[in-house]
Amino acid sequence: MHSFYIDDSRQERAGASLLGGFIVEEGAYTVLQSRYRNIKAKYDLTPEDAAKWSPPQAPSFRKQRDLRSLNAFRIDVLNLLAASPIKIVATAIEEQGVYDKHKRHQYLCAALEFLAQRFERELSARHSSGRMILDYPGAEHELDMMKHYHQIRLKGSHYPSLSMNLPSLDETIYYSHCITCDGLQLADFIVGALGYSIDRHRYDYIRLLRHRIRKMRGEIKGVGIVVYPSNSLVMDSVIKAC
Repeated sequence: MHSFYIDDSRQERAGASLLGGFIVEEGAYTVLQSRYRNIKAKYDLTPEDAAKWSPPQAPSFRKQRDLRSLNAFRIDVLNLLAASPIKIVATAIEEQGVYDKHKRHQYLCAALEFLAQRFERELSARHSSGRMILDYPGAEHELDMMKHYHQIRLKGSHYPSLSMNLPSLDETIYYSHCITCDGLQLADFIVGALGYSIDRHRYDYIRLLRHRIRKMRGEIKGVGIVVYPSNSLVMDSVIKAC
């Protein structure tokens, strides 16, 4: 069994909506989780202390915000991911028109489908099964995302150009919260590094992860980083850096 831990991020200045994370086998996840908690302990964080790429002002993240070097913590986490047997897959959708709740729903469902397609390809090659675990998207999106996933799981995915069934995937998606799931915290560091690269045009962080981004015959675009529409340039500099 493989799990795909997935988080989302929005880069407002670049006009890009991201959804992505990492695929990992169950046994390897246990090791990854243990090593992640060891890094937390190095910075006097407990397993109960939540962590994110960019910790918000919420009380749950106070200890991380108070770290003497947040950047050193980030780098240690990225190096851990880089040394772990994971596959990174993400989707970047270039936003069109005014961003609102309807657009967010549209982008989330489309990105979820793109990730499910790539997850199926990865699982079928390994003769394995898998489940998708997402950071909770909010009450206004969670049921419709589940319904969309359930539909493509039963009837197949035909969007926008791939046409495929998804027999290796679980019948449903699963939700958790970043503050209670180490896998989702780690997924946040991945999309955080991607978002930073898009926003700042600086690539040192994402280059640490480049060997873990899913590739096919050396290609990343459409394989490990799915861009929509396909002629969008929003991720070209990041892909080139990797």
